[in-house]
Amino acid sequence: MLVAAYAGLRWGELVGLRVKRVDLLHQRITVAEQATEIDGHFTWGPPKTEAGRRTVTLPTMAAAALAEHLAAYGQRGPDGLVFTSTEGGLLRRSNFNRRVWRPATRAVGLDGLRFHDLRHTSATCRSRLGRAHGS
Repeated sequence: MLVAAYAGLRWGELVGLRVKRVDLLHQRITVAEQATEIDGHFTWGPPKTEAGRRTVTLPTMAAAALAEHLAAYGQRGPDGLVFTSTEGGLLRRSNFNRRVWRPATRAVGLDGLRFHDLRHTSATCRSRLGRAHGS
């Protein structure tokens, strides 16, 4: 969830993120494709918009967490998925929401927070960081 919050990736971009798109040395992720689930079937394609093709820099904390995650859970090889279900396949949004997201948000008193709301968190953080660094 740290990667989602700091990188501002859409659900499909996160689910479709492949190992070859992660550059831990430079703490960045390249968004070049996404997975879309329709009626229980996944399709692959480009990001939602042309501007969606981008490279996102991660703060050190999020990059470190991503490195640990990749070592423990990421699929092997450059085309391997970064985030997978407990069975090792593509994450289904409904299962993730029911098994992970809703219990986690309830536990920290943020019941009703949507996964997509993390994009807004990312935008706010980046805006504040930009002002702090004179951008």
